[in-house]
Amino acid sequence: YIDHPDESKFIQRMLAKIPSATSLAHNDVHWGNVMRLRRGGFCLLDFEYANANPRAYDLANFLEEAMFTYGTETPPYFQFDPTAFPSDEKINRLLELYIAALPTDDRPSLLDLRAEVFLCSPFTHLYWIAVLLLYENKSPFPVEFQAYFDARLEAVSYTHLTLPTIYSV
Repeated sequence: YIDHPDESKFIQRMLAKIPSATSLAHNDVHWGNVMRLRRGGFCLLDFEYANANPRAYDLANFLEEAMFTYGTETPPYFQFDPTAFPSDEKINRLLELYIAALPTDDRPSLLDLRAEVFLCSPFTHLYWIAVLLLYENKSPFPVEFQAYFDARLEAVSYTHLTLPTIYSV
């Protein structure tokens, strides 16, 4: 919940421009919340952040979170490594698997889904900054706020300015 009407309206207008169906989103998809099942397949865990979002949001968050490692023992209690961002080949494979799992009549093209993910990715960073602000000193993931804020902004810059071909829109 954002308590500033101007910012809230801006974010709503931007999200409305994302050409993506709205669906239930996990909102915290990363390897720490994925369990591999013995019988095959995977299961998502930890749904406390689940909410409605564009379908590409979880995909964007998964890709962006690859650059962050949490729980380090020394300040700022996380590591940010832009070189850990998935390769173009890995992004395509993830998106192809996602598309294949959709009903036939609801499958976007790979290029369209990449565009949706590209548009959603900055919002993943804004979301985690907002979560940290809302929790204040009771964050579920202890980090030094200023360093985390700076890393999130650097991540947006990295994926949208340094690697524009990664999303190829």
